[in-house]
Amino acid sequence: MVLDGQILGKPRSTDDARRMLELFSGRTHSVITGVSLVRLPEIERRQFVETTLVHFAPLSRDEISRYLATEEPYDKAGAYAIQGRAGRYIPRIDT
Repeated sequence: MVLDGQILGKPRSTDDARRMLELFSGRTHSVITGVSLVRLPEIERRQFVETTLVHFAPLSRDEISRYLATEEPYDKAGAYAIQGRAGRYIPRIDT
């Protein structure tokens, strides 16, 4: 996840997860995915990178607190999983 030039990995604590979600609230950030494949024994390589823009709805302090009370944010880059509960806070994705 990248927002304002800052790379956001997995949160180190609940406070760090809260900070990330507050940063995303009402804003758009980039999710960058890189894939590298190697076919053996020919050592044929294929690589690509995709960037997706994720638009977050404004989040209230209560919404963030309720989300942080789940297990979901703590092992995810950016402290959220779009395919999980956080999907309700994401009105649009641009590829």
